[in-house]
This record gives sequence, C-alpha cells and structure tokens, in this order.
Amino acid sequence: MRLANGKWVTPDMVLGKSIPGAKVIYIPDTDFDESLVQVCCNADCIVSEAVFLDRDRELARRHKHLTAMEAAEIAKCVRARRLIINHISPRYDKNEILAEACNVFTQTIIPQDLETVEILRKSPEKLE
Repeated sequence: MRLANGKWVTPDMVLGKSIPGAKVIYIPDTDFDESLVQVCCNADCIVSEAVFLDRDRELARRHKHLTAMEAAEIAKCVRARRLIINHISPRYDKNEILAEACNVFTQTIIPQDLETVEILRKSPEKLE
C-alpha cells in the first residue's frame, strides 16, 4: 500500500508473527465411534450434542446420540481446552447433564440460547 506521502507499507512492516487459528470441532447427532477421537485431535474446542445421560447409553445407541459422559471422555482424551454441550434432552435437568460431563472433563459448559462463548486457543508451542 502506498501512503499519501509516497512511502510504501508492506504487511511484514506492520503485522506480527503469524498465529494459527483455533480448531473447533462440531459433533452433531451421532453414535459414539473411535474415529471421533482421531478427528478431534488438537481441538481447542469441541461443540457436541449430548442428548442422553450415561445411564441411558443403550437408548442413546438406538437413537444415534452421544451421552454427556461420552462427549466429555472425547474432550478429555484429546486434551481439548473446552467442551460446549448443545442439543440436550428436556427429559433431564440441565445441571445433571453438566455434572455428568464435568465429572470427566471440568472445562465443560452448556451455554444459554444466544450466549456468546469465547473459544480458547492452545498456544502454538503446544500444537504438535
């Protein structure tokens, strides 16, 4: 870009070091599968459905959904920074779903409708 005084300014003159973006994984309605863990590797944030509690795991299987515990186990296994649970069933108390997930992965939240959530990014040196 040329300034009014004729001087050229290039991006390398004004930008800092390049920083990788955040890796966000969205898990819609699905049955648990080991391949989910591979896909979620190095995720900064996982947004996952958790329609059922673990006590109803067989029901979850029949309807192709994850339990709150399974979503949390995936997040813990891949060392995600945060788990955001959405698509929950009204058959359970929201706090019960959150408690089940937090027992496995403490950085779990269930946001309110239209809530803004910050995506925490791993530092570049921790990405391997």
